[in-house]
Amino acid sequence: MQAEQQQQSSSPSPAATPLPILYVEDTPFSEYSTAVWGRVFNARRDFSRRPAAVVTATRKAHVVEAVKIANEKGWRVSVRSGGHSWAAWSVRDEALLIDLGSMGRGVAGSGNEDGITSDSKTGIVSVAPARTGREVNGFLAGQIGGPGDDSIEGMGRFFPGGHCPDVGLGGFLLQGGMGWNCKVSLFGLECRILEKGETDKKTELGLGV
Repeated sequence: MQAEQQQQSSSPSPAATPLPILYVEDTPFSEYSTAVWGRVFNARRDFSRRPAAVVTATRKAHVVEAVKIANEKGWRVSVRSGGHSWAAWSVRDEALLIDLGSMGRGVAGSGNEDGITSDSKTGIVSVAPARTGREVNGFLAGQIGGPGDDSIEGMGRFFPGGHCPDVGLGGFLLQGGMGWNCKVSLFGLECRILEKGETDKKTELGLGV
Protein backbone atom coordinates (compact mmCIF):
# COMPACT_ATOMS: atom_id res chain seq x y z
CA MET A 1 0.00 0.00 0.00
CA GLN A 2 2.84 2.35 0.89
CA ALA A 3 4.68 1.51 -2.34
CA GLU A 4 1.51 2.17 -4.32
CA GLN A 5 1.05 5.55 -2.66
CA GLN A 6 4.65 6.48 -3.40
CA GLN A 7 4.22 5.47 -7.01
CA GLN A 8 1.06 7.52 -7.34
CA SER A 9 2.61 10.57 -5.72
CA SER A 10 5.65 10.36 -8.03
CA SER A 11 3.49 10.48 -11.16
CA PRO A 12 3.29 14.06 -12.43
CA SER A 13 -0.14 15.57 -12.72
CA PRO A 14 -1.08 17.30 -16.00
CA ALA A 15 -0.75 20.70 -14.33
CA ALA A 16 2.75 19.85 -13.07
CA THR A 17 4.10 18.79 -16.48
CA PRO A 18 6.97 21.11 -17.48
CA LEU A 19 6.24 23.59 -20.24
CA PRO A 20 7.73 22.26 -23.53
CA ILE A 21 9.53 25.48 -24.47
CA LEU A 22 12.70 26.11 -26.48
CA TYR A 23 14.55 29.42 -26.25
CA VAL A 24 16.51 30.56 -29.27
CA GLU A 25 19.63 31.40 -27.26
CA ASP A 26 19.69 28.03 -25.41
CA THR A 27 18.82 25.58 -28.20
CA PRO A 28 21.11 24.12 -30.91
CA PHE A 29 20.48 25.74 -34.29
CA SER A 30 19.27 22.60 -36.08
CA GLU A 31 16.88 21.63 -33.29
CA TYR A 32 15.48 25.13 -33.06
CA SER A 33 15.08 25.45 -36.83
CA THR A 34 13.12 22.19 -36.90
CA ALA A 35 10.82 23.43 -34.14
CA VAL A 36 10.27 26.73 -35.96
CA TRP A 37 10.05 25.59 -39.58
CA GLY A 38 9.42 21.83 -39.48
CA ARG A 39 5.64 22.13 -39.86
CA VAL A 40 5.48 25.09 -42.24
CA PHE A 41 3.87 24.00 -45.51
CA ASN A 42 5.63 26.35 -47.95
CA ALA A 43 9.23 25.32 -48.64
CA ARG A 44 9.95 28.75 -50.20
CA ARG A 45 9.80 30.47 -46.86
CA ASP A 46 11.85 33.25 -45.34
CA PHE A 47 14.30 31.40 -43.09
CA SER A 48 15.68 34.63 -41.66
CA ARG A 49 12.83 35.04 -39.18
CA ARG A 50 13.70 33.86 -35.66
CA PRO A 51 11.13 33.73 -32.84
CA ALA A 52 12.42 34.31 -29.33
CA ALA A 53 10.98 30.98 -28.17
CA VAL A 54 8.80 28.08 -29.31
CA VAL A 55 6.23 26.24 -27.18
CA THR A 56 5.03 22.87 -28.49
CA ALA A 57 1.77 22.77 -26.57
CA THR A 58 0.11 19.45 -25.82
CA ARG A 59 -2.61 20.80 -23.52
CA LYS A 60 -4.55 24.00 -22.86
CA ALA A 61 -2.52 24.75 -19.74
CA HIS A 62 0.61 25.05 -21.88
CA VAL A 63 -1.05 27.74 -23.98
CA VAL A 64 -2.09 29.72 -20.91
CA GLU A 65 1.40 29.49 -19.39
CA ALA A 66 3.02 30.48 -22.69
CA VAL A 67 0.88 33.60 -22.98
CA LYS A 68 1.83 34.57 -19.41
CA ILE A 69 5.53 34.23 -20.25
CA ALA A 70 5.10 36.35 -23.37
CA ASN A 71 3.37 39.06 -21.35
CA GLU A 72 6.13 39.05 -18.74
CA LYS A 73 8.85 39.38 -21.37
CA GLY A 74 6.99 41.80 -23.60
CA TRP A 75 6.93 39.41 -26.57
CA ARG A 76 4.27 39.22 -29.22
CA VAL A 77 2.48 35.89 -29.54
CA SER A 78 2.02 33.95 -32.76
CA VAL A 79 0.09 30.70 -33.09
CA ARG A 80 0.39 27.81 -35.53
CA SER A 81 -2.30 25.20 -35.99
CA GLY A 82 -1.81 23.32 -39.27
CA GLY A 83 1.19 25.25 -40.60
CA HIS A 84 -0.41 25.68 -44.03
CA SER A 85 0.08 29.45 -44.32
CA TRP A 86 1.99 30.16 -47.53
CA ALA A 87 3.49 33.28 -45.97
CA ALA A 88 4.27 31.42 -42.72
CA TRP A 89 2.50 34.07 -40.67
CA SER A 90 3.05 32.05 -37.50
CA VAL A 91 6.81 32.71 -37.61
CA ARG A 92 7.62 36.22 -36.37
CA ASP A 93 10.86 37.78 -35.21
CA GLU A 94 11.25 38.19 -31.43
CA ALA A 95 7.85 36.59 -30.78
CA LEU A 96 6.72 33.55 -28.82
CA LEU A 97 5.50 30.87 -31.23
CA ILE A 98 2.85 28.55 -29.79
CA ASP A 99 2.64 25.40 -31.92
CA LEU A 100 -0.67 23.55 -31.46
CA GLY A 101 0.20 20.62 -33.72
CA SER A 102 0.51 18.13 -30.85
CA MET A 103 -2.82 19.00 -29.21
CA GLY A 104 -5.53 16.39 -29.61
CA ARG A 105 -3.18 13.79 -31.08
CA GLY A 106 -4.06 10.93 -28.76
CA VAL A 107 -0.88 11.05 -26.66
CA ALA A 108 -1.57 8.89 -23.62
CA GLY A 109 -1.63 10.89 -20.41
CA SER A 110 -1.41 14.21 -22.20
CA GLY A 111 -4.88 15.32 -21.19
CA ASN A 112 -5.81 15.93 -24.81
CA GLU A 113 -6.48 12.46 -26.16
CA ASP A 114 -9.77 13.49 -27.77
CA GLY A 115 -8.76 15.54 -30.79
CA ILE A 116 -12.14 15.04 -32.49
CA THR A 117 -15.32 14.22 -30.61
CA SER A 118 -19.03 14.52 -31.25
CA ASP A 119 -22.13 15.00 -29.13
CA SER A 120 -24.79 12.52 -30.19
CA LYS A 121 -27.55 14.71 -28.74
CA THR A 122 -26.63 18.03 -30.36
CA GLY A 123 -24.71 16.75 -33.37
CA ILE A 124 -21.93 19.24 -32.57
CA VAL A 125 -18.40 18.10 -33.41
CA SER A 126 -15.50 19.42 -31.31
CA VAL A 127 -12.10 19.59 -32.96
CA ALA A 128 -8.58 20.45 -31.77
CA PRO A 129 -7.20 23.44 -33.73
CA ALA A 130 -4.48 21.57 -35.64
CA ARG A 131 -6.72 18.77 -36.88
CA THR A 132 -7.36 19.00 -40.60
CA GLY A 133 -10.36 18.94 -42.89
CA ARG A 134 -9.31 15.49 -44.07
CA GLU A 135 -9.26 14.20 -40.50
CA VAL A 136 -12.63 15.73 -39.63
CA ASN A 137 -14.27 14.22 -42.69
CA GLY A 138 -12.60 10.90 -41.95
CA PHE A 139 -14.17 11.06 -38.49
CA LEU A 140 -17.58 11.95 -39.90
CA ALA A 141 -17.33 9.02 -42.30
CA GLY A 142 -16.31 6.66 -39.50
CA GLN A 143 -12.91 6.04 -41.12
CA ILE A 144 -10.86 7.15 -38.09
CA GLY A 145 -11.38 6.58 -34.40
CA GLY A 146 -11.66 3.41 -32.41
CA PRO A 147 -14.07 1.45 -30.22
CA GLY A 148 -15.89 3.71 -27.81
CA ASP A 149 -15.54 6.80 -29.97
CA ASP A 150 -18.82 8.62 -30.43
CA SER A 151 -18.48 8.84 -34.20
CA ILE A 152 -21.48 9.76 -36.32
CA GLU A 153 -20.99 7.36 -39.19
CA GLY A 154 -24.02 6.98 -41.44
CA MET A 155 -25.49 10.43 -40.79
CA GLY A 156 -24.55 11.71 -44.23
CA ARG A 157 -22.53 14.68 -42.98
CA PHE A 158 -19.29 16.26 -44.14
CA PHE A 159 -17.23 19.34 -43.35
CA PRO A 160 -16.46 21.70 -46.27
CA GLY A 161 -12.84 22.39 -45.37
CA GLY A 162 -10.06 24.38 -47.00
CA HIS A 163 -8.73 24.27 -50.53
CA CYS A 164 -6.31 21.53 -49.42
CA PRO A 165 -7.33 18.62 -47.19
CA ASP A 166 -4.36 19.10 -44.86
CA VAL A 167 -5.28 22.65 -43.77
CA GLY A 168 -5.57 22.93 -39.98
CA LEU A 169 -8.97 24.13 -38.80
CA GLY A 170 -7.62 26.76 -36.39
CA GLY A 171 -6.16 29.04 -39.03
CA PHE A 172 -8.79 28.07 -41.58
CA LEU A 173 -11.69 29.26 -39.43
CA LEU A 174 -9.93 32.35 -38.04
CA GLN A 175 -9.42 33.54 -41.61
CA GLY A 176 -13.10 33.10 -42.35
CA GLY A 177 -13.20 29.53 -43.61
CA MET A 178 -12.86 29.98 -47.36
CA GLY A 179 -12.70 26.72 -49.31
CA TRP A 180 -13.94 25.14 -52.52
CA ASN A 181 -17.52 25.09 -51.24
CA CYS A 182 -17.72 28.66 -49.95
CA LYS A 183 -19.42 29.86 -53.16
CA VAL A 184 -22.22 27.36 -52.67
CA SER A 185 -25.12 29.24 -51.11
CA LEU A 186 -25.77 26.40 -48.68
CA PHE A 187 -22.31 26.76 -47.09
CA GLY A 188 -20.67 30.16 -47.59
CA LEU A 189 -17.79 30.97 -45.24
CA GLU A 190 -17.31 28.16 -42.76
CA CYS A 191 -16.83 30.49 -39.79
CA ARG A 192 -20.62 30.82 -39.84
CA ILE A 193 -21.07 27.25 -38.63
CA LEU A 194 -18.64 27.61 -35.73
CA GLU A 195 -20.69 27.05 -32.57
CA LYS A 196 -18.04 28.39 -30.18
CA GLY A 197 -14.31 28.68 -29.63
CA GLU A 198 -12.06 28.77 -26.57
CA THR A 199 -9.59 31.58 -25.93
CA ASP A 200 -7.18 32.37 -23.11
CA LYS A 201 -8.69 35.78 -22.40
CA LYS A 202 -11.10 38.32 -23.89
CA THR A 203 -8.83 39.79 -26.53
CA GLU A 204 -10.19 41.43 -29.67
CA LEU A 205 -9.48 38.22 -31.58
CA GLY A 206 -11.15 36.14 -28.87
CA LEU A 207 -14.24 38.32 -28.96
CA GLY A 208 -14.32 37.86 -32.72
CA VAL A 209 -14.39 34.10 -32.23
